[in-house]
Amino acid sequence: MEQDWSWLGATITALIAVIVALTTAFNGYFNLKLERDRHARETHPKYLDRAVQAGLAKEDRSLVLRFIVSISTEGSLARWANGEIEKIERVEKIQEALLENNRQLHAARLVREADRSEKDKAADIRRSRLVVW
Repeated sequence: MEQDWSWLGATITALIAVIVALTTAFNGYFNLKLERDRHARETHPKYLDRAVQAGLAKEDRSLVLRFIVSISTEGSLARWANGEIEKIERVEKIQEALLENNRQLHAARLVREADRSEKDKAADIRRSRLVVW
């Protein structure tokens, strides 16, 4: 009695095909991941340079930092960008408070000058009465 070994050849061929397919899939996945990491390493410094660029308007800087947070795969970079965003927001609040204080100071000076003007007019009237008498 002779055994039929043809099934063994088909099984080995099927296993090799599965191994090749899995290897290709893993290779594609890791190549894609490596390409994303390379792209991030190349682009993140450009965004960081833009974020810390001198003379950049705070609105533009805030937008760049928010974009860094959205694309960041590193927790430390996202934390840094969030911290910078918080600093910008604190500075904006301080500037708004300062502007409001300056408005109030200006209004108070106008009132004081108006009071002085009225007092000066009253004094001039009193002086003119003294001169007439």
